[in-house]
Amino acid sequence: MSHGSGADSTGGSAEAGLTRLERARPLLLLLSFATVSFAVLRGALLGPAVSDDLVYIVNNPYVWSLSLENFLAIIDPWSPATMNTLNYAPVHLLLHALEYRFFEGNVFGYHVVNVWVHAVNCTLLVALLRRSGLPDRVALMGGILFALHPANVEAVAWIFQLKTSVALGLSLGALLLLRRHPGIATLTFALALLTKVTSVFAIPMAAAFLWTQTDSTQPGSTQPNGRGAGRRQWAWLGVWVGALALLAIPELTVFLGYGMAVEVPAFADPWVHARSIAAIGLRYLVMAVTSFGVSAFHEPAPTVSAADPWFLISLPVGALLTWRVILTARQRNPECAYWIGAAAGFAPVSQIFPFSFPMADR
Repeated sequence: MSHGSGADSTGGSAEAGLTRLERARPLLLLLSFATVSFAVLRGALLGPAVSDDLVYIVNNPYVWSLSLENFLAIIDPWSPATMNTLNYAPVHLLLHALEYRFFEGNVFGYHVVNVWVHAVNCTLLVALLRRSGLPDRVALMGGILFALHPANVEAVAWIFQLKTSVALGLSLGALLLLRRHPGIATLTFALALLTKVTSVFAIPMAAAFLWTQTDSTQPGSTQPNGRGAGRRQWAWLGVWVGALALLAIPELTVFLGYGMAVEVPAFADPWVHARSIAAIGLRYLVMAVTSFGVSAFHEPAPTVSAADPWFLISLPVGALLTWRVILTARQRNPECAYWIGAAAGFAPVSQIFPFSFPMADR
């Protein structure tokens, strides 16, 4: 009896140890990603305010104080605070106001916050990849690639790009929460939209995840979440769409009425417009895979010629990706969610609605 009890005790201790290690894994991952990110981006930690840092923080009196007056101005879609930045993103401005309370003109503090947010995003991405069924090592490799990818340098090194990192983190959090905590996920997604409207990518990506997931409440069931037990999640996803529709009113008002939208003479020809969208899409794909084209203010001209190699290569590549999305969606493979999310993330900068610097302002 004593021997059996000892074995049970040893087994119980080992199981408890594994449980504690499993619970500590996210924190260990976060600390690891933070260490790597600080090492790689250490040269930016004392970098001065540049570009739109001046617009959003240095010369923006609405973030210099967390007063009630400034708070009301920031959350008002048609206030001078919104027009000052030509963008309705109240969560972004409130975060900068909170930072200014602690750091004022000390750029080091802002950069440290950006690096920590980047590390959080890496951790959330690993969690989402694991949730999608990838092995731990593969998910970890995905997080490491994201942590070190040169295309992320600007989003972390430029202070005002806190909006990009926070919006991504909230979007990833919403995707992770949707299945089990759809109400909290909806609130998280709304905060993401109010940080940066490009968080819209999470809606079709979430729909793809719901399509591929199975109903785990019924033993042995392979019923997709698109039916039965998944109706609640689909209903909440409808609320996500409603939140986007509400945000679109002030966002489009600012975009179309206050100088963000531009007329590109070459786009008067719809074929040039279409070719340019395809060529820009291929450039983004190549940048993601190889980091080729990553540089500040790198901006290609419109694709005037039908013989442009970027346009020509984009045709078979686009067809291949479309086939892959259809194939994985029919198989209910979560891979399709990532392709759909990538396409949705590209759409706002694709020049469907032309604006200045679609590549340089990626």
